Amino acid sequence: LASSSLRRQLRVFLSKHFYRNKYDYRVEWLRFIETLSSSGEGADPYQNAVRATAQIVGSPGGVLYLPLEGEQGYAAAACWPEAKYHRDRYPVVPADDELFKFMRRSGWVVDLAELRQEPDAYQNVAPPEFMADGRDVRLLVPLVLKDDCLGYVLLAPPPPPFDLTYEDRDLLKTVGRHVATYLSQHQSDRKLAESRQFEAYHRLTAFVMHDLKNLTAQLSLLVANAEKHKRNPEFVDDAISTIANSTSRMQRLVDQLQRREIQSVDRRVSLATLAREACERCSVRDPRPRCGALEADAYVEVDPERLGMMIEHLIRNAQEATPASGSVEVSVSVNLGARLDPLGASGIYPVTALAQSAPPGPSIGVPGASREESAPADFACLTVSDNGAGMSAEFVKERLFRPFDTTKGSKGMGIGAYQVREYVRSVGGRVKVDSRPGSGTSFTLWLPLRPPLETVGQP
Repeated sequence: LASSSLRRQLRVFLSKHFYRNKYDYRVEWLRFIETLSSSGEGADPYQNAVRATAQIVGSPGGVLYLPLEGEQGYAAAACWPEAKYHRDRYPVVPADDELFKFMRRSGWVVDLAELRQEPDAYQNVAPPEFMADGRDVRLLVPLVLKDDCLGYVLLAPPPPPFDLTYEDRDLLKTVGRHVATYLSQHQSDRKLAESRQFEAYHRLTAFVMHDLKNLTAQLSLLVANAEKHKRNPEFVDDAISTIANSTSRMQRLVDQLQRREIQSVDRRVSLATLAREACERCSVRDPRPRCGALEADAYVEVDPERLGMMIEHLIRNAQEATPASGSVEVSVSVNLGARLDPLGASGIYPVTALAQSAPPGPSIGVPGASREESAPADFACLTVSDNGAGMSAEFVKERLFRPFDTTKGSKGMGIGAYQVREYVRSVGGRVKVDSRPGSGTSFTLWLPLRPPLETVGQP
């Protein structure tokens, strides 16, 4: 019995087998969970961790030490209660501190009073200077997560008389592991939230860059034709108009970046007018788009600037896929009593025109979709068609509308078609694509039809 280690083991054996438990574990655990998960106003997860741990042994307060980001050391991350314990009182502890390294290796709960009396029990490690006297810190609880130590909770001396028993150690060790899991989850949630914010901002930036790329391409073509047509008054007038329009759009894009969101300003506009203006802006490149049938009564409720840029994108894509001798046509029509099929595959949203008097039945081309799933409605349709290279059915289904997937290499961003589809869907419409390799492509935007402004409110 001369060995202090044997004496400690004997005390633990006797306490376990001949004395009652010190704690009502059900009560302690319920209180611990309630404190740790409290989410009232001003609640801080790090302070909750200190408070929940301190309550186990009746400690009046403590401090949580976590690793410094980008540095080799630990710093006070939170104190409880703040009125009595402040982080400024606790210095940074180097990562190679003897006591902290011992706790990482062993996972032990350290009693500084016992360390001073029996240093051999702790392999004669020396505590940091600020806790050597034991007045501010009595217990150190490692926060072990799997095989790693996430941090440490330093607890102030509990009210006397207090002797750390094996029950205290076991409970504090278990509590430390639970706190480590809780803090790890909190940190993961915070990183995930930050990642989502960056993702949203990067996505917005990508869309803005795509629009800027289109504007730059338009101005570049203008400059390329300036030498040949600069003495033509009509060309000069068109150039000034194009530059003014591009300047206005770029200013709007800058405003969107500053607000970190894309805001729509919807109003009633003629789809035929938007189609005509888009054709004019894209006419500096071959093959020049021509306007087919433009239904004058096709009015829609959209942001004209955003939809106009998307029409331009479809026209430019058609021009890129079509040789200079080919054709690109833009047409606008009205479809009454049509229904949007509720089902589609990989971005393809088929649209089926139905006669008002047709009997109920499944949708054409969409097995199992019943007519009752979508009521017939009136739509204004804008179609951009070409006789260029075309696309395979597999490409349209699997890749066309996938964001950031491009076949243009470094020249493309792969979000144009996705952007068109998502905006059209946001205003209650659909996009229909018909394409065949070697035969060309037809993009049709189905948008809810609205009455002209002069007819609104009339009986």
